[in-house]
Amino acid sequence: MTITANTFPDNMAQMMGILEAFSGVGFMAGPPLGGLLYSIGGYKLPFLVLGGISLATILVNVFLLPSVGVEQTQTGSIKNMLLIPAFYPVAIGVVVGSACLGFLDPTLSLHLSSFNLSPSLVAVAFLLIGGMYAVTSPIWGYIADKKKCTKIMMVLGYYVSTICYLLLGPSPILKLPNDLWIVILALGLTGLSLGSALMPAFLDLFLSASWYGFPDDLSTQGVVSGLFNSLFSLGGFLGPLLGGYLVQRFDFPWASTIFAAANLFVVLLICLFSLWEYRCGKGRRLPWIKFNEGSSSEEQEPLLANNASGSSSPEKSINV
Repeated sequence: MTITANTFPDNMAQMMGILEAFSGVGFMAGPPLGGLLYSIGGYKLPFLVLGGISLATILVNVFLLPSVGVEQTQTGSIKNMLLIPAFYPVAIGVVVGSACLGFLDPTLSLHLSSFNLSPSLVAVAFLLIGGMYAVTSPIWGYIADKKKCTKIMMVLGYYVSTICYLLLGPSPILKLPNDLWIVILALGLTGLSLGSALMPAFLDLFLSASWYGFPDDLSTQGVVSGLFNSLFSLGGFLGPLLGGYLVQRFDFPWASTIFAAANLFVVLLICLFSLWEYRCGKGRRLPWIKFNEGSSSEEQEPLLANNASGSSSPEKSINV
C-alpha cells in the first residue's frame, strides 16, 4: 500500500480500491480453489500450490515493483499520528468494518444451513459478498479521489451496513420472516456498503495527516498504510472471535444485530466528530498542534536570529 500511495499520489483511494478488488477476488476464489486442490491431491496440495505461487510472485515483484524511498532518510512518527483527533473515529470504523467481514467467515455457513442449501450454493453466497466488494471498491476509491468527501462516504457506507446486518439475521427487532431472499439481498448490499465504508478511510487518514503538517512523502504514506493495515488486521481477528462467541452465546440473528449496532455506533461517532471538527459547517477547525516533520535544520532556524530587541515571535508549529 505504501508503494502504491507513493506511485499514484493523485489517485490514492482509487488504487487502494483496485488492490481491494483483487483481495475480493482472492476472497471469492480461495474456498473453491482450495476445495478443488484438496479433492485432487489431499490436504498438502493446496499449501504446496499456494506456497509455490507466493514464491513466484516474490521473484516477479523484485523486477516489477518500482524503487521508492531509496534516498529517504527520515521516518514517519506513529506517536505524532496518534496525536491527531481525526485518527480515532476513522480507526474505530476500520476495525468495525473489517470485523463485520470477518464475522461472516465462521458463522454464515451455519446460518445458511438452516435453509437446507447445498455446499455449492453456500459457496455462491460467499462469492456474492466478495464479488460485490471487489466490483465496487475501485468505484468508491475513484469517487473519494475526485470529490474528497471521505467522511460522507463512510457515514453512508456504515449506515447501509447497519441495515444489512439487521436484515442478515434477520434481527428479532424487525420481526421479519426468515426468508432466503432477504439474506441474499443483505449479503449483496453488505459487500457494496463496506466498500463505501472502508475505501475512503485510507485517504481520509492521509488528508488528516497533511492537515496537521505531515509531509506528503513516503514517511507519512508508510505510517498511514501501516496503521491502516494494523487496524484492518485487528478487525479481521476480532470479527470471527466475537462472531463465534456471540452465535454460541445467543444465536445468529442476535449476533448480526450486535454487529449492526456497532456499525450504527460508527455512524454516530463520525457524524458527531465531524460536526465538532468542521464547526457545524463553518470550516475545518485549525489543528491544535502542527507537525513539520519534513523541515530541515535550516528551515527550523528563525529568520531574525540576532534580533537586537531579543524578542521572538510565538511558535505556530512543532518541528519534530
